[in-house]
Amino acid sequence: MKRLVVTTALLALWVCAVPNAASKATIAKSPPATTQVPQPATAPGPRTDLKGTKTLLIVPVSFTDYPYGDVKLTQNIVFGVTRNFQPFNFRQYLHDVSRTHLLLSDGFQGTGAHPLPAIVKLGGVPPACDPKAIIKATQDALAASKTDTDRFDYVLIDVSSTIKACTGKDYAAPSEKWMVSMGLSKVETLAYLFGRAAGFADAKTVGNCAVTQGKWRLNDRCATSSAMDWSDPMSPGHKGMYPVSYQLYAGWLKDTDNPIVAGADLDRSLPLARIWETRSKKPVGKTPPAEAPVGYRIARKDGSFLQIEYRRPYEVFEEWNPTAALAKGVTIRITRVQARSIASAIVDPTNAGSGPVQTSLLAGQSLSDDLSGKTITVESVDANVAKLHIKSISDVPAAP
Repeated sequence: MKRLVVTTALLALWVCAVPNAASKATIAKSPPATTQVPQPATAPGPRTDLKGTKTLLIVPVSFTDYPYGDVKLTQNIVFGVTRNFQPFNFRQYLHDVSRTHLLLSDGFQGTGAHPLPAIVKLGGVPPACDPKAIIKATQDALAASKTDTDRFDYVLIDVSSTIKACTGKDYAAPSEKWMVSMGLSKVETLAYLFGRAAGFADAKTVGNCAVTQGKWRLNDRCATSSAMDWSDPMSPGHKGMYPVSYQLYAGWLKDTDNPIVAGADLDRSLPLARIWETRSKKPVGKTPPAEAPVGYRIARKDGSFLQIEYRRPYEVFEEWNPTAALAKGVTIRITRVQARSIASAIVDPTNAGSGPVQTSLLAGQSLSDDLSGKTITVESVDANVAKLHIKSISDVPAAP
């Protein structure tokens, strides 16, 4: 993801960038006649409140001895109201990652007018810069000024970046409308905060798994950590957009885009389109084509799913090497979905042990999962489609 640093040189480069995801995407080709696509099976349904036009109120706040900085910059990072911040703003980010299903508005979209948000003065900094205390003080100040926050779906409070006690305390409660950023300077921060507000839990990493007969073995002996996952916005320091599992949970994808692998789908080749492929809606002849999905799910005994996707960096918002292993293979995550939340952990089959997770399952590699009883093998990968083979692991000895 491009970082929003206010320099004339970088802004000039941004203006030259490709402005829209749809223009870069290509139509996924129909798989060969020998390949079939799984049909959707039963799974928790998507949320219905993360689509359509949603309004967000920016509330810049100042404290005694800590005046607020550049309100226009904050407004541009969120909404991109001036040309230099297009397409590198959070409104465009949500438009692209939601596949046009979610539009963020300041309440003035379409009017041509985008008044600067008013700075709210709060007095002294709360002890330890407690974000919950900042929310309460802001709510009281807005109520006193008769600002109707009920008109907005989300409220973003932004604090001066010069307050050392506030560093690293960005905050958003799960599935709540109030967010606090401690000196907003980039889209990455908002992607995380909005994810929290949307019910996305902090991302985890599962690794250090045993190897059995040349296959990584995913089970309860693997270790779970908070190692950085560049491809997940719910991981600190990320450089990516929301993975397929979040998109399905939010209602931005359909079950047919990310089907559950069932018994009839086993022991044969399955096509997997890269995550930003556009699925064709035009019929070929009398019947629509069997398009390659952008994800597969495998049910597990504990109620979680393995989520499989083929990530390639999206040029506008994903800042990682397109030749790295993360972009050359298939990514596997463990997801747990509830009515108002989703948790995700990337599986690190290489057992790197330290540093950011930049890996995936490459062509010719396999992973066996005890809780689903399945082995996933990547048969091949090209620029647009990966081929998978999924079968039972009943003939594979259990890990010691």
